[in-house]
Amino acid sequence: RYQKRAFGALTLQGVVPSITFSIPLGVEIGIYLLSQHIGHDRNLSIISATVCCLLTSHSFVHSMTILACSLSYRRTLMDFGRTTLSRAKKPFKPANIVREITVERT
Repeated sequence: RYQKRAFGALTLQGVVPSITFSIPLGVEIGIYLLSQHIGHDRNLSIISATVCCLLTSHSFVHSMTILACSLSYRRTLMDFGRTTLSRAKKPFKPANIVREITVERT
């Protein structure tokens, strides 16, 4: 059971970031070949710039995949989300902030 879960996690950690890198790269190659065939086109330039921006999402997607696949990181993120949401629901009063800071230090 553990090996199945580990294999699935490693597969996701490899496949998902690879997709976010290889699809935009393939589109860029296709745009280059198309521009060689039909000449310079403004729409192709806009699409190319947009796809280049999507390439930067590779590192973010890779990090999120690792965090989602790791149980300890997932628990930490869930706890962080719960505490953040619970703090956001409290009315803003300076006394609440001072009380939380003093409690966290002890």
